[in-house]
Order: sequence, then structure tokens, then C-alpha cells
Amino acid sequence: MNFITFIVLATYVLGTCPFSNSQAPILKRSSNWNSFYKNEMSPEEWTGLRRDLNRIIQGADGPLIVRLAWHDAGTANIRTGNGGPHATMRFNIVGNHEANNGLKRARDLLEPLKKKYPGISYADLWSFAGAAAISKMGGPDIKWRPGRNDAVDSADSLTPADRLPDAKQNSPGYLRSIFNRMGFNDNDIVTLLGAHSFGRCHKEVSGFEGPWSLTEHAFSGRFYGHLLNYQNYKEVTITYNGVSNVQYNDGSLMMLPADMALAADPGMLGLVQQYASNDGLYRQRFAAVYSRLLELNVASGLGGVVDSNLRATTGQEGLVVTTTAKPTTTTTTTTTTTTTTTENSTTSATNASTVVSTVTGKSTATSTPKSSATAHTLNLSIIAFLFALF
Repeated sequence: MNFITFIVLATYVLGTCPFSNSQAPILKRSSNWNSFYKNEMSPEEWTGLRRDLNRIIQGADGPLIVRLAWHDAGTANIRTGNGGPHATMRFNIVGNHEANNGLKRARDLLEPLKKKYPGISYADLWSFAGAAAISKMGGPDIKWRPGRNDAVDSADSLTPADRLPDAKQNSPGYLRSIFNRMGFNDNDIVTLLGAHSFGRCHKEVSGFEGPWSLTEHAFSGRFYGHLLNYQNYKEVTITYNGVSNVQYNDGSLMMLPADMALAADPGMLGLVQQYASNDGLYRQRFAAVYSRLLELNVASGLGGVVDSNLRATTGQEGLVVTTTAKPTTTTTTTTTTTTTTTENSTTSATNASTVVSTVTGKSTATSTPKSSATAHTLNLSIIAFLFALF
């Protein structure tokens, strides 16, 4: 084996040049990207933040804040480790992406809370507000953990504008190409699009107009029941500022082309039918998938659990989040569903090495990624083996 063959083989095995210290990301990041963020919120501050969010999330602000959290996290590419919930919309390069039109209002709405609670990162604030908004609108409790660090300058924000779904695309294959990059399968895609049960489109923001359901400020699974009647939705054209877009209306409600893609795929349509007939199943799965969405590319660095209602009690490990009422289901490794209680309870102190079940209150050790030193040692071992062959 000659030297050139060795380099080619080593690069293939390691995924990078064998003499490189690390794998360079596809997109540029600043040297401070991995700076450590430590949650500095006290239990009293978490309780205060939740109360303040409950106060400001009114009417249309609930769906808007959910959209902010989703668009921040939805830039993630789990294959490259790039993107994810790091509050990159603070920089114009991302904030001005077409998909983020109208979200400045949500960011401005939360800005006073960042000043009031400086110990939380923007990324955690937006993410936690998204989880709290789901709860405020009558949705399931979202298992949530703090620890998202903020992008520190615009170099961290260079995620392409096409990371988020284009609502004008009506192909199931297109939806898969977008969501598979985030690690989501067909079940997850159908589950997340159910968030269209609340909120509405505004033509001056998105180029589309109208609500998906008649309860646009409440969490529900009505989107699926409406979508089963897809044949009643007729193509219409919405024009604003000289730009025209096609959507589908049934007289009072609308569907986006991307929504209609679910009806075009037999497998996805089967999941739509499941959720239309089983709201409890939808809520359970939504809680799990939305929680995963908010942790894309950051899960290994997150601390102890804080649920969206901040229910807490004192356990052997100190303050841990649990339920104050009998849970509706038992926890699994992917979902947590608890009964609704009041928000006027204490919250959890976070612990970087412990994840606490929101149902049982029992702590379990989190898995941590291998250190860069360990990974580099493994790389050197592989190189040594290849040199032996050489």
C-alpha cells in the first residue's frame, strides 16, 4: 500500500484527514461556539419565569411562541452537528430568512424576560417558552431540560435558509428530506405537523391566509380530522404584494401544500387516521417528539428535567421535578404524560449529571459523549494500525 492509498483509506475510516485534530463542520462557526453555558436560574426564578410566561402568552401569542421555538431548533442537521436551538435568529443573517417572517414579535415579547432573568440563555428562554405555550394552550406537558448555549456571533448563524420546511412544497419526499435531516421519521413528521391545529397564516407574513381549525388558540388534534376531508379542499390562489401562492380551502379553513402532502402518501395518511380517532395517542406522541425537537444537537449537554408547569417536590437528590397528582400514564424512555395541576408550585434545581423522571421523581444518570481526548486517542490507534499495514 503506497502513501496516497494510506491517506485515502484513513480519511474514509476516520471521516476526516488523519492528521487533523478534529472534524471541521460543513458550515463555519466561531471559536467560541462550544463555550460552556451553565444555567444560573434559582428555583424561585424558574417559578417566576413560568408565571410571567403564563401571563404574557395570550391568544395569538401562544402559537407564535411555539413557532419561534420550532424554527430555532428546526435548523439542526444531526449528521453534521450544525444548527439547532442556539437563538441564532438574534442575528439578521438568520432572523431575516423568509421562513422566519413575523417572529420578531415573538422575540420582542420575550426580551423583557431575558432582562429580568439574566441567568437564562436566549436559547433556553425561547425553548422553554415554546414548551410553556403548549401547556398554556391546553396541550400536554413537555419534558424540558435547560442547558442550550447561545450562538455568540453571526459566524455561528450560517445555517442555510432552506433548513426549515417550505410550505409551498406538496411532496412527501420533500418533507422526508427536511425532517430526516433532523432525525425524524414519518411518524414524527405527521406528529409535528399536527401543531397546525393551532395558529393561522397571515398573507403579509407567509403569503398564505387563514386558520387550520376553528380553535386556533387551543391545542388539539382537529387538524387530522380536517385533513381526512382533503377532497373537500379546493385549490385557491392568495396574492400579496404581487406574489401569488397556492393553498387549499374548504370554505372556512385552509391547508398548505405541505399539509396536503400527508394525504398523498398512504403511510402518512394512515397515521393521520390514527390521530384523528385517538387524541390521547396524538398528545402522548406530540409531547415526546416536540421535546426531542427542542433538544436537537444539544441533548448531551442538558441538565435536570424541568417540566413546562414546573411541578416539583423534595426528594433524596434534592429538588427534583415530579408530578403532584397521579400520572395518566407511566413514563417510558421516549414519552412522559402527566395530569394537569396548577402552576403555583416550586421548581427544580438543575443538575448537569442527573436526569429526573417527571413522573417518578427518580434520578438516572445521563449518558455523556466521549471526550475529544478519548476520540483523538481512538483516531491515533486507527492510524497506527493503518501504518502497520503500510
